[in-house]
Amino acid sequence: MYFGYLDAEISSLKFELPMKSKTSKMEPATDQLIQTPVAVTEIQFEAEFFDYEAKYNSTTTQEITPARIDKETYNACMVLSVDIYKKLGCSGFFRADYILHEGELYLIEVNTVPGMSSASLLPQMFSYAKMPIHELLDEEIAELTNRE
Repeated sequence: MYFGYLDAEISSLKFELPMKSKTSKMEPATDQLIQTPVAVTEIQFEAEFFDYEAKYNSTTTQEITPARIDKETYNACMVLSVDIYKKLGCSGFFRADYILHEGELYLIEVNTVPGMSSASLLPQMFSYAKMPIHELLDEEIAELTNRE
């Protein structure tokens, strides 16, 4: 498995060897209707990998919004997410996942259909930002039904 390091252009991804576990995973969320990132969530876990078990069954995994990182890195994560969103031509809800390792953000994946359950990150981020999820969903449905 490889992690992509995001350069200035989405088309020039460099690949590095996988990093060791027990690191933070940063996940910002972006929405088409607001055109700005919502928040960065930090995930601290002790398992070797952040998998189903670590997400749903571990008592030590923590999801922290906002992420406890320096402002420069937080803002860089937000800017990168918006750039990726636009370059991929995304619409609607979106989440980009990163690993922060030795001061560098590494893109793991882009999720254009993020979860919306009570255990999902996107609703947690909207709650932190004091953005009512039901209003955002209503707006998203209206936007989708008015497309030509």
